[in-house]
Amino acid sequence: MKKNLPAFLFLIVLIFNSSLKSAAQISLPNQSFEQWDSSGQPSPFDWHQPSDWSSTNPVTEFNSAGITKTTDAHSGSFATQIKSQNIFGTQHAGGLVCGHAKTSFSNYTILPITGGEPVGSKPKKIKGYYKFSTLTPGDSANVIAINKKWNSSLTEPDTIGYGILKLPPANSYTQFELIISDWNSLVNPDSVVVAFFSSDPDTAFQGGTLIVDDVVLDFETSIETINVNDEGLQVYPNPATDLLAVYFNEENDFTILTFYSLTGKVIYTENISEKKSIQIKTLNFPSGIYWIELRNKYGKSIRKKILKTD
Repeated sequence: MKKNLPAFLFLIVLIFNSSLKSAAQISLPNQSFEQWDSSGQPSPFDWHQPSDWSSTNPVTEFNSAGITKTTDAHSGSFATQIKSQNIFGTQHAGGLVCGHAKTSFSNYTILPITGGEPVGSKPKKIKGYYKFSTLTPGDSANVIAINKKWNSSLTEPDTIGYGILKLPPANSYTQFELIISDWNSLVNPDSVVVAFFSSDPDTAFQGGTLIVDDVVLDFETSIETINVNDEGLQVYPNPATDLLAVYFNEENDFTILTFYSLTGKVIYTENISEKKSIQIKTLNFPSGIYWIELRNKYGKSIRKKILKTD
């Protein structure tokens, strides 16, 4: 089963574990952002970024460094501050990714799937503390987590788990907890990606400032095992152009259908209780890869990748 991010969604088998296990928290390297590395360049390009993390600074340095050190820390001496920027009249979210991630000069952003830190088992949650302020009502910061496994045949990583959480404004340090949805219970990841953005990376708003500190991985599990196969969700046609038909197994008690963009932005949602199928008008959706999710009131869900073409 192959999954990539940004093009990350293929049909998943979502499995919940019925046995209860004690929580095990493991710190990411430089999880409190006490150590910082210099760009090694002369002023005004002498920015810094947290050691063992990658930032958007290399692609925004001509404008300013969006990621900076702050003494407004939850613990220790420092935390990391991530700001949105106006670049040539367009807003762009500042981004920070654990490990060594690649940046994109064309979009002034950073690519989470290319980063990550090694893990020996499967993280279930990401926890940490944040503050967030913005000049734009409705704006929120984002934290993204990806469990991935290297696919030697394809020479690229498979995404086997994913989670995204919006962080609303908070004037004082607030704890966040991001649950990573398990997309393949039979495979353990070899690395985990944790990424922070000061706004939605697809449609950034003005004036977002995110401060993050004390980030940890949580390997706690606590829920029941259910296997869902390919028969639970069918779509046609795929690729889609102007209309997408979605068929689902009513015996699975699904109540909500959600259509997401590649970064987790909700494009369409509908209550599907007591329905067997629906149609989604996709004519005005930009071409690209999306994903569709069915979820019931107990938290069980299945997802499938959708390709939209012109």
